[in-house]
Formats: sequence, C-alpha cells, structure tokens
Amino acid sequence: MAITTFISDPLQPLLDEADSRRIQADDYRDITWVIDQEWVTYHGDDSWSIGPDEPASGDQVRDLLVSSDRIYELQDY
Repeated sequence: MAITTFISDPLQPLLDEADSRRIQADDYRDITWVIDQEWVTYHGDDSWSIGPDEPASGDQVRDLLVSSDRIYELQDY
C-alpha cells in the first residue's frame, strides 16, 4: 500500500526548500525559482518578488503555483 502525502499549502515546499538551503549554506541568500515562466525570489521573512524586482505577497506566489499545477524549478540560492 502506497502512502501519499498531500501538502495543502502550495507555498510550503518552497519555504521548506529555502530553509534547508539556508541551513546548508550557513548564511542568508535570496532563493530564486522559475514558476510558470516567471522568476520568483524569496528574500526571507515572507518577502517575495516576481520578475526582476516587483514586490509580491505570499498569496500572489501561491496563486502562481496553483496556476502552474505546483510545478517550479530552483534557479539560484
């Protein structure tokens, strides 16, 4: 029997990845993903941007994730 875990908050995997990479790097760095052909950067403390420098809310990033079927790709950290 296979057990499938479904995370209800689409943003949680990105936050988990950001936390993990920051611990590994042992310092603070912005983390960037591509979601639905948009660059999305997490700056920490619930601070996000979409595109080169457009401030975004966590809800905007969630909406983008939902519209992309939760598909994203890590670009830089």
